[in-house]
Amino acid sequence: MADEKRLLSEEDVHYILRNSFLVEEEMRQWYDNFQVDCPDGRLDKPRLIEMYRKFYKKGSPEEFCDLLFRVLDRDGNGTVEFMEFLLALGVMTSSDPNERLKWAFRLFDINQNGFIEQSEMVSVVSALYEMLGRHLSIDGEEEGEEDMASAVENAFSRMDINQDGQISQDEFIEICKKVPRLARALKLDR
Repeated sequence: MADEKRLLSEEDVHYILRNSFLVEEEMRQWYDNFQVDCPDGRLDKPRLIEMYRKFYKKGSPEEFCDLLFRVLDRDGNGTVEFMEFLLALGVMTSSDPNERLKWAFRLFDINQNGFIEQSEMVSVVSALYEMLGRHLSIDGEEEGEEDMASAVENAFSRMDINQDGQISQDEFIEICKKVPRLARALKLDR
């Protein structure tokens, strides 16, 4: 039956609890909410954009949602099932900064080659600022496109420890942990 509420199996519950940082009560609440928003158990990109528009009314979340959807849809089937959604949520809300930064690295690594190129960093940061509906610097001052590009270039240069023109996951994590202000600028902190 299409409108019958889908249930989590015990195997699903145990898998999520083992592979996320959520407790069972939180996980079940997220499941109930997911079922309300996505009764068929699948989140597609247009629905994700619609959800983000509710939170970011002054901005345009389309570009960011494209990037986010790629990371959420781990099996590449064009929809995000609850397990994919909740495992990503568990990592994004983890108290372990390494796990959050690994997830963020996947968001920035658009071409999925295991490295972040400067153009990828510009794309993600631009999408974040576009979603927020403003261009603000770390200090809260208005920032133009040139300022943002310059700030991203500076951030990229600092993260590219071995100066090979790309940022590895290890470089990314190391610098984000050493320079919290940089992580804030890239919207990677909590």
